[in-house]
Amino acid sequence: MNLDELRAKDIPEGSRVKAERLEAIDPLAFFVGRVSLNISEQGGNSEIANLSLFIDRNGQKVRSATGELTWDYGRGVVTINAPKGQGAVGFLKQAGRIELGDVALEIDAEYASVLVVALDDLSLRTSRRMLVQVVTEESNNGWQTKLQDGLLQIVSLGGSPLLVRDCFGRILFRRPDAKSLRVTALDANGYPTKIVADASRLSLLSGTLYYLVGE
Repeated sequence: MNLDELRAKDIPEGSRVKAERLEAIDPLAFFVGRVSLNISEQGGNSEIANLSLFIDRNGQKVRSATGELTWDYGRGVVTINAPKGQGAVGFLKQAGRIELGDVALEIDAEYASVLVVALDDLSLRTSRRMLVQVVTEESNNGWQTKLQDGLLQIVSLGGSPLLVRDCFGRILFRRPDAKSLRVTALDANGYPTKIVADASRLSLLSGTLYYLVGE
């Protein structure tokens, strides 16, 4: 059985069918969840699931089976929306405001990774100690390239220190007690530098990769 687009549409939504032979696996299936392969002398039927609930080719989105990860490959953004960790990676400035379960992101950086995680094994809705990590493009100091014959040639690899592009924007915690949660900026080694805001509206600082949020 060749599972092409037309045959896949014949599988009832949310159900599975068995096939004697499976010629291909939808490459987007691996973003939805576990895809298993069992090789044995006895062989057996393949089981094909209808993934239309999770794969939206028209909207160019793929959602994980848990609902916690979304790949918006049309806009170039991945969002993480789990109870203990939330954030986004990709072209965040172009994406605009990103609404997640307990935080909202307004990031003014062409490409960045912003993640909020609980440090006390509680959900972000109740956590008393959270870490915010903001990372953008990085390169070695002295890194140089030049265009030659239509290709980008590396002239110098450079070295330390590692240079990281600044990231500006805002992170808003949507909790009733957000104003009572203190935000402390941390240096690259995780040591506190200064108290910068409360969690209701955190404005990102120049040269700061980490923030500690808590009481």
